[in-house]
Amino acid sequence: MDAITRELIEEFDLESIVGDLAYINEIIFEYGGSKNHHCILIWLTVREKDKLI
Repeated sequence: MDAITRELIEEFDLESIVGDLAYINEIIFEYGGSKNHHCILIWLTVREKDKLI
């Protein structure tokens, strides 16, 4: 869950509480001389303060 929280802050500047999660997969690969990553998240509950997003 820490990785998801970190990604939400880095990508969306969203401080959140991560709840239910059914599946996560991260693939790190190199293409064109640079490292990239793809993340797959399925069924995720995120709360921002007291709001359900």
